[in-house]
Amino acid sequence: MIASLSCSGGEASLVADGGEARGLSFAPLTEAQDSALEAVLGPLVTRANPLDYHTFIWNDAPKMAEVYAIMAAGPAALTMIVVDYPRADRCQTDAWDCIETAAKLARQQTGKPIALVASLPECMPEGMSTRLMSEGILPMHGLDAALDALMAIYGPRVDHDLARPLPVPRAHRDVHLCFEAEAKEILERCGLDVPRHAMARDAETAACLAEPMLPVVLKAQGLAHKSDSGGVVLGLRSREQVLDAARSIGGDGLYIEEMISDGVVELLVGIVADPAHGYVLTLGAGGVLTELWQDTCHLQVPASETEINDALDSLRIAPLIDGYRGKAAGHRAAVISSVLAVQDYVVAQAGRVAEIEINPLIVTPTRAVVADALIREER
Repeated sequence: MIASLSCSGGEASLVADGGEARGLSFAPLTEAQDSALEAVLGPLVTRANPLDYHTFIWNDAPKMAEVYAIMAAGPAALTMIVVDYPRADRCQTDAWDCIETAAKLARQQTGKPIALVASLPECMPEGMSTRLMSEGILPMHGLDAALDALMAIYGPRVDHDLARPLPVPRAHRDVHLCFEAEAKEILERCGLDVPRHAMARDAETAACLAEPMLPVVLKAQGLAHKSDSGGVVLGLRSREQVLDAARSIGGDGLYIEEMISDGVVELLVGIVADPAHGYVLTLGAGGVLTELWQDTCHLQVPASETEINDALDSLRIAPLIDGYRGKAAGHRAAVISSVLAVQDYVVAQAGRVAEIEINPLIVTPTRAVVADALIREER
């Protein structure tokens, strides 16, 4: 839990809203704190956390320090004081010295962590930051960045297995691209749900192999974006339709698979090696409208089951997963299980994987089915 002070109701509201959005907790005032604040600030100030202490005591450093110390001495782990410094080359800044003086006094009196937070990054001079750090006070540039940092430190804990190390990608100099058939074979071995399928080199063979699976989808192999180049034909319901489609389609081979017709929503599941962050998991709206929707969220691998579930809830298409306007809900547990299985594969490969993309993962009321996939990994 944290405490926040400012001499502006607007800043107090921004802190409250930003903290709530991130899951930060603000320590409730104790009776002793409430009484002490009333004695210093008087009856005109509403006492709460975040606290707008108004400007009644502005430029009275001892009284400001007393208010800061009262907030810091409570159950909060850290007290943040929101302040925006003016540009020294444009105006006099002496009137803001009281903030620094009061913060130092409160830090000395309580021994508790105190941060001065500028609502905008440019409103905290570099020299001020250096000086504050030398006095044991934390300078924070920008309210959003400050709240993100405090959430990481003091926010709700996730259910990571902390003993499990984060997977580190390799340099990936010799990368092999696994197109759909090979990628699905790998994912199926990992426990993911893959449609019934078959491979063929010519139209006649494709038509024969398709008959036990009708209706089917016919796909050209060796193309990364098959639907954009006419490499996918959906809903083939007879041997003759498969034969005609196979004769007109391009690619290096023909891939036939069962048609998944009861999909509730299509998702994108991707993991990519990032030089700065390790492996990054992307979840989002999938299918041919992925770029149009621009509806994605990102997590660090390995993400927990709870984090994955929360990430799905954060998507704009989440209502489709849960059953929109009386329609059947998708099998959320199967989605989460699929994502965890993909993560497990990446971790097990000890940095070999450069990228995995499943698009779409077709979610039905009973399944989460890998409709298309590719994998790039070092051989």
